[in-house]
Amino acid sequence: MKVDSKILPYLSVASATGEFAEQTRAAGAKDQALVYYSTKLGVKAIFMGVYYFPAAIFDALKNPNEPPGYGQEVIRKDGMVLSIAGPQDSIFDPKTIDGKNISALYATITKPGTYFSQP
Repeated sequence: MKVDSKILPYLSVASATGEFAEQTRAAGAKDQALVYYSTKLGVKAIFMGVYYFPAAIFDALKNPNEPPGYGQEVIRKDGMVLSIAGPQDSIFDPKTIDGKNISALYATITKPGTYFSQP
């Protein structure tokens, strides 16, 4: 993920665990992760979930009558889909530095150019 260098120190990434992570694997996800945002005061919150599915499985899981269970598609390439599920609302007061950072992050997470593959 390409992130403003001023915001990068606030972020951390961890493997998804727990019941939903198990359900996601059972549904066919090849990989998944959680991106956390931590304030200077040490408050840590999940900013978004990231999922990597075979495209056919991701498409079969979509239900037009429900919110996307595994996030919004961001990139579709080589038969795979990268999707993200981010905050639906600001998780911090938008007037604070944390609120501004979250707003800046949110403005980029749905853009394919934000993501790049590792060699």
